[in-house]
Amino acid sequence: MRCAMPAFAFVAAALILAGGGLLADDIRSVRSIEFRGLTLLSKYDIIRGARLKAAGEGIIIDVDSLKQSLDGNPFVASYRVEGTGDGLLVTVEERTPEMIVTAKAGRGVLICEVDAEGRILSQNDVHAAGIPVLHLGEADLSGAGVPAGVRGVMDLLARVKKDDPLTYGELSEIYVGDGRLRIYARGRRTEFVMRPLVGDFKTLRHLIGICDHAKRKPGKVVLGDHAAIIR
Repeated sequence: MRCAMPAFAFVAAALILAGGGLLADDIRSVRSIEFRGLTLLSKYDIIRGARLKAAGEGIIIDVDSLKQSLDGNPFVASYRVEGTGDGLLVTVEERTPEMIVTAKAGRGVLICEVDAEGRILSQNDVHAAGIPVLHLGEADLSGAGVPAGVRGVMDLLARVKKDDPLTYGELSEIYVGDGRLRIYARGRRTEFVMRPLVGDFKTLRHLIGICDHAKRKPGKVVLGDHAAIIR
């Protein structure tokens, strides 16, 4: 006479086998998994890579694999996994993207979200909206963070954000090259060419206001030492 394997034991065995034969330390049967603190990420971003399976009216989950998935997600600054009766509660603190950075990658373009420390949070998968886009042209974004040379521009922008948040809020796209910045303000087509200097950003705020009130919108404004050339 054969004995049927209980559903929990069967699914748990399947999870162990799916993990390459390694015995998991914490396999649980829960009715539900609740996620808190998610703003940019979805619950599917969190459980991607975790071993779990529906079983009856609940879920069998390898909690260790869930923690590994959380540890490996650059967006996750910290997390807590707790049992709540017959459920599981996952509380996440997300890192915040400071800007989107683009760079040439072969024949294509690599798009990354980057936090204030220059840490790359995502590649070709944008979660945030309303943050500046920094176009680098040629740059190596394959590592864990932006190149050291880019940090100078990011530090400058961080200072502008702190000292002049209104001007920072107007920044839409920033192109870096040849020691100059080419900037487009939100909702405007005028190209502002300027030096990477705090003083030029102070001037930029006034020029954006002048262009907004002009009947004819200029195509380009070039900032100099003591004057701006409008074309």
